[in-house]
Order: sequence, then C-alpha cells, then structure tokens
Amino acid sequence: MKMKTQQFGTLVVGMCFLIEVFLLSIGLIDPHYFDSILYLFGLLVPLVIVILFYRLQVTVSSKEINLLFGVGLIRKTIKISDIVGVAPVQTPQWVGWGIRVHPSYTIYNIQGTKAIELTLRDVKRKIRIGSDRPDIVVEYINEAINVS
Repeated sequence: MKMKTQQFGTLVVGMCFLIEVFLLSIGLIDPHYFDSILYLFGLLVPLVIVILFYRLQVTVSSKEINLLFGVGLIRKTIKISDIVGVAPVQTPQWVGWGIRVHPSYTIYNIQGTKAIELTLRDVKRKIRIGSDRPDIVVEYINEAINVS
C-alpha cells in the first residue's frame, strides 16, 4: 500500500516570477544594475525559493510518511509507528506557507489552509502537513496505522 499526493505552490511560483520580471525589466532599462552584487543577489533569491518550495510531495507507505519539498533538498520522514492520532484540520491563513513552528504544532505547507494533523507518541508538538486532499491522506494513514 502506497499513496502519493502533491501540492503545487502556484502563488509562490507566480510571485517569484513577477519579481524576476520586475527586476529583469529594471536591468534592461538601466544596464548598470547588472554590475551590482545586490541586484544579482535579488535575481538569485526568487529562483532559489522556487527550486526549494514549488511543491510539497507527501508519500504514505505502510511504514512511514515522507515529505519532500521542491526538488528534494528539504525532506522529512515520519514513522507510522510513532503516530497515535491523525485528523484533517483547517490552518488559519495567517500561519503562512513553508515550514513554520507554532506553539502547538509545526506545519509543512506550500499553499492553502487544508492540512492533516498528526499526533506523535512522546512528542508534545503536533505536526501539520498541507494537503489539497486531507480526507484521502487521513484515510491512508489510518489504514497504515491499522496494518502495523
């Protein structure tokens, strides 16, 4: 049993694209900007953000949950045997996107407010994972918990 779902960061990619277009147009209007290290750094940062955070892929197997951001440089693995509870939740919009630490949970999210919440054995802070289809992911995780 294996399930894979993916959340695409449309807003992150779109905003970074607009920033790149804006910065490149400034450079084309006044080419001396290309000589500035700060300008080149400004061009590089949105590209790095897109590479690292354009998607969140969640893979649920009978033994673990794997989270993979972007091209895979940022990863997290959670063992099914450590999970004692799972439920779909709504995360407030103000919490934001990316990897965020909140007093009661850590969230791994690319966009939107839908998520699953994992309660782990021997860990106070819960884990939230963003998903466009939280009900289906919760069902798979519950099946994996019951199998193990």
